Amino acid sequence: MEKKWYSLDTSEVTQELNTNIRSGLENAFVFSGVAQLSVVFVPFLRDIFETALLQASDWTVVIALSLAPLVVAEITKFIKRKA
Repeated sequence: MEKKWYSLDTSEVTQELNTNIRSGLENAFVFSGVAQLSVVFVPFLRDIFETALLQASDWTVVIALSLAPLVVAEITKFIKRKA
C-alpha cells in the first residue's frame, strides 16, 4: 500500500490573506480621510459638527503637528540603528 504525503503551500494562502487585509485597511483609510475632509468642507456637515473652514496657514500648522510624531519616531529609529 502506497502512502501519499501532502503538504500545504501556505505562501499562497498567506499572500491572499495579506492582500485581503491590506485592501480592507486601505479602504478604511480612504473612507476615514474622505469623512474627515467632508466634515470640514461640506457646508451642511460643517454646521452639524460646528467646525470652521481652515485657512491655508491653519492647514500648514495642522499638517506640521500631525507629522511631528512620525518624524521624531523615524529620527529615533535612525539613531538607534547607528548606535
